[in-house]
Amino acid sequence: MKIKFLFPLLVLLSVFLFTGVTCKRKQAGYTGPYTNLNFWSVFNDSDYFAPIIADFEAQNPGLKINFKKLTIEEYEKSLLEAFAEGKGPDIFSISSAWLPRYLNRLYPAPKEMISLENFNEVFVDAGQDLIYQERIYALPLSLDTLALYYNVDLFNSKGILNPPTSWDEFLKDVEKLTVLDEKGEIALAGAGIGAGKNINRGTDILTVLMMQSGEKMSVDKTAPSFGQAGLDALKFYTDFTNPKKKAYTWNLLRDYSIDDFTQSNSAMMVNYHYHLPTIQKKSPNLRFKIAPLPQIDEAHKINYTIFWGEGVSINSKYKEEAWKFLIYLNSKDSARKYLTASNRISPRRDLIEEQAKNPELREFANQALTAKTWYQAGNPEVIENILTETIDSVVLGQKTAEQALKFAQEEIGNVFLQAKKP
Repeated sequence: MKIKFLFPLLVLLSVFLFTGVTCKRKQAGYTGPYTNLNFWSVFNDSDYFAPIIADFEAQNPGLKINFKKLTIEEYEKSLLEAFAEGKGPDIFSISSAWLPRYLNRLYPAPKEMISLENFNEVFVDAGQDLIYQERIYALPLSLDTLALYYNVDLFNSKGILNPPTSWDEFLKDVEKLTVLDEKGEIALAGAGIGAGKNINRGTDILTVLMMQSGEKMSVDKTAPSFGQAGLDALKFYTDFTNPKKKAYTWNLLRDYSIDDFTQSNSAMMVNYHYHLPTIQKKSPNLRFKIAPLPQIDEAHKINYTIFWGEGVSINSKYKEEAWKFLIYLNSKDSARKYLTASNRISPRRDLIEEQAKNPELREFANQALTAKTWYQAGNPEVIENILTETIDSVVLGQKTAEQALKFAQEEIGNVFLQAKKP
């Protein structure tokens, strides 16, 4: 009897997710026992979820959501320790790049609740990172994209009316904006770009340059085999730190790129929306604007995204109930509430147009449909370190770009090999 009742309920829930329809049934004096669903997350405040959870609990007597926020420093350690004890949350957040290393910890969405076809209709293409072997392991609540931050006053001082839309224009603007002192030292950087360790998200900038240049990165979840496109991107990127090049605008002696930009010591910076509050806090009077990420081919735009998803633990005793909550949380109406409270960018196609009307979110949201990631065998942190070393070995003259790229390919290949081991 329970199975017969559950199937039509799950089908109805999938309708809620893809149409944005929500049930208006209210809890009326429920006094029975409660099923507690524990929800762990990082980078999310309880306030973002409170109204949604309250509505869900009112409409589902007996279900109670207990939300817990952890810091990124303690998050994975706490998760793994809890899982080792056979405990842990029913619902938890993962970076999309972590999926391979958490596959055995996640319970995929029942097919009768969410079909691949509907998932792809609702979410932008990057959401595919949460799918493995045609099973959906998590749902994305928000995403972020790389965009161009630029200092209005510094642009005005050089008579630059508009931000660059292509990397060729970006290069020309860097040359106009960069100021060297009498000793040849950088007094003003045209942009914070070109190095590894002192450029926030420098490896992501290099990666999107590679993608825009035609590098496939990872094909069918295999290790990348870098070709001429990857080499061209690495040379272009590191030329900004080469004193012998016209592009010279940065070196490893400069402040961290975010600090350099907020102090008006650099005119441009490529970064994500999540750093906007940091910039505003560091320099409340800084006059800056945000523009789309420059492109190599305007007709075939490629942007870069990072995002997290929420999934259900395989250890949960209440897997269907947990997925029921996630479906409600990701319904159009609930997602809108979450995105408004958190001021984040939507992975839902049907909310992007709404967000594009918000001046603060517009450029980031408009890039969501063309945003991509790449498969990193579940170890993005290790690969980031490899790419940082790759970049800085060129910057320091320790390796040629060809040697550095070969190093990156070999080291990343080892990461993929290790990931395959049982």
